[in-house]
Amino acid sequence: MDPASTNRDRLDLLALILLFFALFVFASLADCAIRSLTRAKLKRLSERSPSAAARIQQVVDRPDEFLASAALLKLASLLAATVIGTAVLGEARPDLPVWAVWMIVVVIATIAGWSRYQLSSMLDV
Repeated sequence: MDPASTNRDRLDLLALILLFFALFVFASLADCAIRSLTRAKLKRLSERSPSAAARIQQVVDRPDEFLASAALLKLASLLAATVIGTAVLGEARPDLPVWAVWMIVVVIATIAGWSRYQLSSMLDV
């Protein structure tokens, strides 16, 4: 196989990992925003922009539907990034044992999850 195409394939896979991580961050931000919505905040918003408040009212009335969607998107994006990351790492470093590859992936996934909660606490000011 041509080394240039191998490098191109790796770059494509890394771009996919970044895309899935961006989806994870987006879903985490949506989750934080939905959880921070309160009727008092909605009332203040309705005083400034009644049309925006009307659109957000359904989220306040049925947050579980939106939270479930965000949770599924987070899970799917993290799983996809993990599978692709494992494949890339295994191909780039075939000398690493499988358990080491999975340990690296678990650490990165844990950091991603931890950063989501840090972000959540910063937004709930």
